[in-house]
Amino acid sequence: MSDMRVCSRCKVSKPIKEYYLNKARKDGLTLECGDCIRIRAKKWIDDNLERYKERYKIYYQKNKERYKKYYRDNRDNRRVKGGSYEWWIWWINISVFYKR
Repeated sequence: MSDMRVCSRCKVSKPIKEYYLNKARKDGLTLECGDCIRIRAKKWIDDNLERYKERYKIYYQKNKERYKKYYRDNRDNRRVKGGSYEWWIWWINISVFYKR
């Protein structure tokens, strides 16, 4: 298998480590490179911000216990990185509220 691959979107030859895994594909990799996928995802969020916020809110409500458990289990790590619970909440919600 070659170490390089051409992205179907940007048409640039890149190493295969820059592609995400996709078990549905025969070669196991996505057609688009990671950069193009991130750009496409960011554009979708920008175009559908309210819908994205609503999805995030629903996901958070369904997984509230999981978030609480994670906060409890990683309390010491959060303190080292950010110093407070508020910092962690900000970090989780930045993708919802931050818009370039």
